[in-house]
Amino acid sequence: VLAAGATNSVVAGGFSNRIESAIGAIGGGQSNRIGVGVVAAAVAGGSLNAIGDNANYAAIGGGLANALQPVGAVGTIGGGGANVIGTDGYSGTIGGGSENRIQQWTYYATVGGGAHNVIQTGTMFSCIGGGGFNVVQTNADGAAIVGGYGNVVWTGAQYAAVGGGYRNQIGADATNGVVAGGWSNAIGERAAYAVIAGGYGNAIFSNAIYAAIGGGEGNVVSTNSANSVIGG
Repeated sequence: VLAAGATNSVVAGGFSNRIESAIGAIGGGQSNRIGVGVVAAAVAGGSLNAIGDNANYAAIGGGLANALQPVGAVGTIGGGGANVIGTDGYSGTIGGGSENRIQQWTYYATVGGGAHNVIQTGTMFSCIGGGGFNVVQTNADGAAIVGGYGNVVWTGAQYAAVGGGYRNQIGADATNGVVAGGWSNAIGERAAYAVIAGGYGNAIFSNAIYAAIGGGEGNVVSTNSANSVIGG
């Protein structure tokens, strides 16, 4: 269906697809929608995919029940199922996977795939490569989680990175902190530039800036112990 005002738009095939704005395209599939006030958006196929109102230059490649919410301009969802780019985001990308989220007011964020990964509100230039249940929290600009399961970069930990592993975390405002991998390793709040290379249950506590743990198990750098090193 082409609604009133859908000038220069095309629905090439499929069933119950609808375009409500100009210069839009739906290639096929079922029950896909491009909303009102959108310019130059496209849904290639799939089912129940939606580009919200005023989400200019947005695209969904296919999949099931993916959504670019209103004003999500220049956003892209490649495919997968139930992935969402939130309201008033800009240039967000979800490659695929299932139930991944880039929340509202988030700019230039990317989730490559996996399942149940989240980049939270108000974060810029952050990335989750894949894995499951990984989270980059609010205002952690430029942060990255490459993969793994249940890893977290906390609020304000700008430019921090988790390479992978299981339930590793970088605390709030621990800017430029790095956990390369391992299991249940943690960098505490404001421990900027701290590094844990891997291992199990290692911890660098709050304010221990420039501290490092090379690996091993159960190693601890205490609070305020700046420039401390444990090899492993």
